[in-house]
Amino acid sequence: MMPKIPKEHLTKRYPESKTIRNALLKRNKLDRKIAVCEHDNIDYKSMLYLAKKSVRVIENLAAAVASLEKQNKEQKEEITTLKKRLGVMKNVH
Repeated sequence: MMPKIPKEHLTKRYPESKTIRNALLKRNKLDRKIAVCEHDNIDYKSMLYLAKKSVRVIENLAAAVASLEKQNKEQKEEITTLKKRLGVMKNVH
């Protein structure tokens, strides 16, 4: 028996998350009905389709995480620069 997949789309479950929205673009939405046999087993074509879609989602999420890490690094550098400038300004007055 297959595990249940949440019915609500991730973009609806996390509406404030730009990262999830960017990672799960509409092109990743399952647009093909998955065929299930009478014993709740998935046929091989559907399994392959799901695997390919899953890999695409994982790749998009990895790219989103890398982008956030880069953004955080840039913000850290900016904060450090501003702290140094603030320290110089305190010493001037």
